[in-house]
Amino acid sequence: MKYRYLQPFVKTHKYLTNKHILQRRVFLKKIMLLLETGCQIIYVDESSFNTAKKCAKRWVKLNETKPLGFSGRISGVSLILACGQSEVLNYTIRECNNTSEVIVEFLDFLIKELKINDYYKKLVRQNKIFIYLDNASIHTSYAVRRFIESSNMNFIFPPPYSPHFCMTEYVFSRLKKQFYSRLYSSKYLFCRIYKILGLI
Repeated sequence: MKYRYLQPFVKTHKYLTNKHILQRRVFLKKIMLLLETGCQIIYVDESSFNTAKKCAKRWVKLNETKPLGFSGRISGVSLILACGQSEVLNYTIRECNNTSEVIVEFLDFLIKELKINDYYKKLVRQNKIFIYLDNASIHTSYAVRRFIESSNMNFIFPPPYSPHFCMTEYVFSRLKKQFYSRLYSSKYLFCRIYKILGLI
């Protein structure tokens, strides 16, 4: 048999142009101006933690240099997280995939919590709260856009390919570093995420 055992990869397409770099600089300047005027940015994002084995090998034909990996989810949990500059404000963990309706529900609850929070309610009245969402399709869906228009809150979106501007990405990195590529049950994932979020 003309086969060999190789590690698969997941195909991605990301092209960072001079236009994207300029957009990043303009956005970063905007963020700095907001922070200098006493505004607070609330970062909201979601991530999935699954039990799929990463980097698993498989048999492929000899003339194939890199087999295409399967990127679908097997089982796991989905986390939606909201954090400020130095604290986790709110989060929710679900066993099903996140949808635009779930995002709207989370944002609605988050805004209500900000309006009664001792520290943030004054900033809400002064219109100095900005909620950060990335450009994922779930954040730009019709349901989410309708909610944003009717919420009377400030929302900001980063330029393409700029995940490092979002504070939640660093929280997700810490979570995934411990168990992303390992095999755990959904119940164990719940417990571990709750425990780690409590230590941040």
